[in-house]
Amino acid sequence: MKSWGLILLALALTLAMASCSQTNERNRNSIEVVSVAGNGIFVAGILDPGADNDACITADNETPAGHVTVVLHNRPANDFVTAQAGDPYGQFHITEVAVAWVDVHADDPFDAQTAFNVLQNFNYATGYDVAIPMAEDVAFNVLLVPFHMKVNDFFQGLLPPCARPAGLADTLPFAATALITLTGHDSGSEVDVDVEAHVIVEFIGLVDAE
Repeated sequence: MKSWGLILLALALTLAMASCSQTNERNRNSIEVVSVAGNGIFVAGILDPGADNDACITADNETPAGHVTVVLHNRPANDFVTAQAGDPYGQFHITEVAVAWVDVHADDPFDAQTAFNVLQNFNYATGYDVAIPMAEDVAFNVLLVPFHMKVNDFFQGLLPPCARPAGLADTLPFAATALITLTGHDSGSEVDVDVEAHVIVEFIGLVDAE
């Protein structure tokens, strides 16, 4: 009897530990990152000089958008899961996206620590509402470089003197790594799961006019 009691106790503890798990294996859906920025490098330009391709002539200058396309795939955790999108566990629901700047290349020709410290000021997390049905791909945009980041003095220093506020020091083009953390849960579940993706971002002053 005592041995059965120990076995039952061990089983109860195992189930309790499993119920606390917050990995994809506990959920019916497993989210895979298909691509970020088309599996390439995201170029964050501070200014689009427009059709005349001249930043000093400001009439057609524009601030380019700073979002990147993320593609996720919802893979069923096993072959026996056949829930439809409207059913419990039939989709994965992204509820929050966080962006953190985690690295600046040490061999960049400028004070990398300064850039890293500036980038840290633009870490953020915000609510999202993206549903990924089971066995499907979904593409959506994540904001990496918001407009208020581009008007910061450090990033304005990437522009030629004629296109930036007077008195700002030069900032040389540089690259950094953005860590994107996507938080969500299976429909019908309260267990949050984090999915991480990375993308290298090159910060430059001007983007080529299209």
